[in-house]
Amino acid sequence: MNFKKLPANWKVVRLGRVAKVFGGASAPQDKKYFKNGKYFFVRVQDLANCGRTRNLVQTKDKVNDSALKDHSLVLAPKGSILFSKSGAAVFKNHRAILGKDAFIVSHLGAAYPKKELLDTDFLYFYLCQIDFGNLIGDKGYPSLRLSDVENLPIPLPPLPEQKRIVEILTLAEELINKQKTAIALIDKILMAKFLEMFGDPATNPKGWEVKRLGEILSQNQSGIWGDDPIKGKRNYPIIRSTEITHDGKIQIGEKLAFRYVSRNVAQNYILKKGDILVVKSSGSAHLIGRVALFNMESEFLFSNFIQRLHPNEGLVLPIYLYFILNSPYAYNYIRSSHTTTKGYEILEYQHTTN
Repeated sequence: MNFKKLPANWKVVRLGRVAKVFGGASAPQDKKYFKNGKYFFVRVQDLANCGRTRNLVQTKDKVNDSALKDHSLVLAPKGSILFSKSGAAVFKNHRAILGKDAFIVSHLGAAYPKKELLDTDFLYFYLCQIDFGNLIGDKGYPSLRLSDVENLPIPLPPLPEQKRIVEILTLAEELINKQKTAIALIDKILMAKFLEMFGDPATNPKGWEVKRLGEILSQNQSGIWGDDPIKGKRNYPIIRSTEITHDGKIQIGEKLAFRYVSRNVAQNYILKKGDILVVKSSGSAHLIGRVALFNMESEFLFSNFIQRLHPNEGLVLPIYLYFILNSPYAYNYIRSSHTTTKGYEILEYQHTTN
């Protein structure tokens, strides 16, 4: 970030000078410490469920007085800004302002601003622009040093200016949230329009030619296991069934997995644009049947729970096949077979030229 063109009355300081930066403590393991709990206990998953929020007030677990007595838990006061500091969750760059006092797990870090110098919301918005993944040396073993967070340079305008900036960013945030809602609605409209144009694959009202899925694919491949990450080697990120959402998106999980495979082997499993990913099996039954279209630039492998399909683009376009496989008809068919894609029937749209 370029700090050379800041207004004259702005300063650039280390975060550690204007905020207390600290980490959490190990979570109690015995269930008895959570029975009838009354004190909020924030885990990485709680942060992931929010993604980014300026008011985290819901946690899965609460600890009781026995937990406080038997464990050295770390209390983060209301207004602390939470972030992941270890594991692949660091790369997700989730941020949350605590809406209540809460104890935090050891995989989380927090920054509590000095209110006379730094506005909480201003710091939140600023930290949302920082990719903490860039502070990690070994991407295969992600771990964020709190000293590196303390040394982050931060622009420090006068408090009234900080609050004015927060007002502007709040308005922008509201517009973005409205846009996300609109996009979700558009996704539903697109599927409805697709079915209107081409008909429901279950009944084929337009009488299109029917083919087996295997007849129109140029690639039909199961994913890879891979080995645990090896320090000093190139470890590849791998998309798992949990990264494919119910609405057909790829959402990299807060526990993104890395696997080591040789470059020669990886070449056979690196995803390319237009690949369609189908969750064919999973430890969680509700994930089976989810479908996503891969359009990312980065190199990803895919897990053995996923089937990679690539259509013969001379016969069918990837986006068309994606919509077919995301239809209720295909979803139910996939779930009924659970572990294979070779027998699926789909409709092949016959392109015509005038």
